[in-house]
Amino acid sequence: MTHRWIGLVVWLGLGCSTRVSGDEALTAAAGGSQTGATDDGSGSAGNEDTGGPMACDWTPVGFGEPPEVEAECTPLLGVEEAPPVTIRVTNDGDAVAYLAGPMGCDSTRMLLEDASGRRYPDDRCISPCEVSLVEECGCLANCPFPLTVAIQPGATYSFPWTGVMAEIVEASEQCAGSCAGECRRAVAPQPGPMQVIVALRSQAQCGEEDECECVANDEGWCTLNQTSDADIQLVEREIDWPPPCPVIEIALP
Repeated sequence: MTHRWIGLVVWLGLGCSTRVSGDEALTAAAGGSQTGATDDGSGSAGNEDTGGPMACDWTPVGFGEPPEVEAECTPLLGVEEAPPVTIRVTNDGDAVAYLAGPMGCDSTRMLLEDASGRRYPDDRCISPCEVSLVEECGCLANCPFPLTVAIQPGATYSFPWTGVMAEIVEASEQCAGSCAGECRRAVAPQPGPMQVIVALRSQAQCGEEDECECVANDEGWCTLNQTSDADIQLVEREIDWPPPCPVIEIALP
């Protein structure tokens, strides 16, 4: 498992490449909207879901219209819809839990790997197939550095996942032109054991450019700007996919 952790930690603070045209990460691969945290300093992270337990509703949500391509290129298109999933991280410990990421260009705080080895997000600089098919491939030059989430004891931090994994496939020059090569196709998770990997800090870093403290919101969490990737521990949990409801529950520590 070590090779996965190295890529995961390095990804916390690095962009993907200097080519910037068109990659909205797996947002584009899935056709949906990014839902990663953006913080205005108030402890409320953008459009992340912080609600309570979710109903067992597996109704799929569409990802929008796929690009128009030749018939021989349609196998490169990913799924057009998937049931959205809520990931809930609960701090069952006695001390503050610091959820470090990764966020990066894919706006997620976890790495998921299904029974077939497919990941979300894939930690390589590979464009979504829908982007490659219209010759707008590339990765963001400056991915946002992940905000650390400070979760108080007994509190739960929730955020959405589109419910798709990344399958790496090969796009021909006939289909993708100058973007020919590997691309990411959005697929449904393979039923079976799923690995859920989170990155935790044992404590908040207090460097010159770091925020050491924040005031928890009503849900019991807040965000800190932490510039260092030091002191990060990777924690892995295994769940059975699919769960009874479209909710992944992770208890820490």
